[in-house]
Amino acid sequence: MKTYTRTVFILLFLFCTNLVFSQLPENWFGTYEGKLTITNYKSEKSEVSMKLSIAEKTDTSYAFTLTYINDTTNQERKYELIHDKGNQFVMDEKNGIFLPLMLFENRLISAFEVEGNHIFVSYEIKKKTLVFRTISSRESVKSGGKNGVPAVQGYLPFVDQFAKLKKVKG
Repeated sequence: MKTYTRTVFILLFLFCTNLVFSQLPENWFGTYEGKLTITNYKSEKSEVSMKLSIAEKTDTSYAFTLTYINDTTNQERKYELIHDKGNQFVMDEKNGIFLPLMLFENRLISAFEVEGNHIFVSYEIKKKTLVFRTISSRESVKSGGKNGVPAVQGYLPFVDQFAKLKKVKG
């Protein structure tokens, strides 16, 4: 009986320790490249080349560099992804903006609002590919709120950005 209790305690301790400190998995590290397709609410599409580099800086922070490449200029954005607690991370945009993210197995997800726009961002690792998606929306329809029905605020998407980036280094 003592062995069973000790085994349960050890397993519980290991499980709780994993929940308290969840680093970004090593398979995320590297450089990914591909095309970002931007589709607006009128179904008009545009494309831009995109590169994402992720590298470990410390045990709890990672260099996270996004580069958008077009014919005339490159827009490089050097962010820092910081482990907060458990599966929670913070993206330091290095301009006073800190965005919360949550790691769900192989997906890193963030949702935030800026100037009335609701933005949902996800990064997902699938073998040697990183799938990036950003959906922007604004308030549109409010319904319910009467006769015991909860009020619901709808958000109409107006821009969808999608990229399937292939790992080229790392």
